[in-house]
Amino acid sequence: MLTLCIDKTSNTWANRLLNRTVQLIEKKTAEDAINSIILTGSFSRGEASITHKDNRYSLAGDLEFLLVAPTGNSLSKLIKKSHALKSSLVKQLSQEFNTPVDVDLGFVGTDYFQCKIRPSIFNYDLIHNGKVVAGVDLFPKHTLFANADIPREDALELLMNRAIELMDLKVAGEEEALNYHYIKIILDMAGSALAFSGNYISSYLKRYEAIKGLVKSDWWQKSTIPASPFLETLLQASTLKTSIIPGVDKTNLPDFCGENVIENWLAQLIINEMSSLAAEESLSTKKLLDKYVHLEKRGSILRCWAKFILHPTRPPGTIDYFHLAHRIVKSSPRRLIYSAAMKCFFHQTSAESSFIDTVKDDLSVFHFGKKNHLYIDETLLLWKSYIRHN
Repeated sequence: MLTLCIDKTSNTWANRLLNRTVQLIEKKTAEDAINSIILTGSFSRGEASITHKDNRYSLAGDLEFLLVAPTGNSLSKLIKKSHALKSSLVKQLSQEFNTPVDVDLGFVGTDYFQCKIRPSIFNYDLIHNGKVVAGVDLFPKHTLFANADIPREDALELLMNRAIELMDLKVAGEEEALNYHYIKIILDMAGSALAFSGNYISSYLKRYEAIKGLVKSDWWQKSTIPASPFLETLLQASTLKTSIIPGVDKTNLPDFCGENVIENWLAQLIINEMSSLAAEESLSTKKLLDKYVHLEKRGSILRCWAKFILHPTRPPGTIDYFHLAHRIVKSSPRRLIYSAAMKCFFHQTSAESSFIDTVKDDLSVFHFGKKNHLYIDETLLLWKSYIRHN
């Protein structure tokens, strides 16, 4: 039995859920030549969040897996059916366990572990905590990179992903999931700040001690996030994330300062990290985002466009080739999507209308009808298709 969470009783239930999920994945991908199924995320670190309410266990979060398939047609075929596979798993598991179960699936080819693995937060967690729960163990037997090798851009993207997920939950009106997401935001603010300083730590429980010194630094203080309430909030979030949670709602978060404060903290840390990357401290947020879009090297930009155009799950008809001709050597689709998303996010947190004008510029290369003045729906669609499930 694997250690999936801290509480022993809920760990038994979590293992039953894990084993059944793996069985179903193997059954539903029997024709897809899967080499390995790797457990990732908080389950793999033994920090899964389990709720216990009305004598019933359930997840606060999701089960995350990385599926490894032969590189080529087999992998492309698997990625194209990923949405249907996930939907099928969620439906069957939720019925069998009589509780909502969410499953997140990632896909890579077998050559992923044969080539030089790119330093990133995901790969650091994967190498140090990933668990092969079915198939062949393809993990390299030697350390590939240290936490200090994680690019600062990756730390920033972690924060931006949390901000975009927050917008997505608000659009969907998922109030209960929102409450849990605020816990993740606080935890990943600490994780991102540690990664940005070259001291990333995977464990949620260990981030509190690790960040105590960092919040006293000049760099942190530039974000104007007060150290004391943030540390108290982080400690509370760590406890809630890794313990049995008797129903996540406002009454269980007494030390949190409220949604608006947490969202403002998140915005401030995003701006602080982006300013450090751009080596600019005096730019307005809108100008800072415009500069962020153009910080990449030309070779990296061209590779990103090629990957975007060939991506198996890219929404059809999402490239305006006329505008692409003007953008292709200036900014990558990844940076444009993040920039548009952050302008939507900052508009919501600050109510500054000036962000609206340039969202359209970021998305001009992607072909969309004018269905939403802020382009939130379009931005979320691009992010989910190209970045979240990349």
